[in-house]
Amino acid sequence: MLKLRLTTPPVDGKANKAVVAYLAKLFHLPKSAFIIKSGLQSRSKTVVIKAADVQQIRCALAALLLIQES
Repeated sequence: MLKLRLTTPPVDGKANKAVVAYLAKLFHLPKSAFIIKSGLQSRSKTVVIKAADVQQIRCALAALLLIQES
């Protein structure tokens, strides 16, 4: 589970787009690889990553954890 803090207002789906854009940049994947499965109108969201290598996702998450611990 990731906890994100966005500055984008939740108007007209802008926050959802910001979540997808952030995750795409974080995991070095196209935005089309992310689907918000649930929580379109909620603060809590479930995002599915499709067409991605599991090892690539794990490496990106490990790098993120290392940055947070520093």
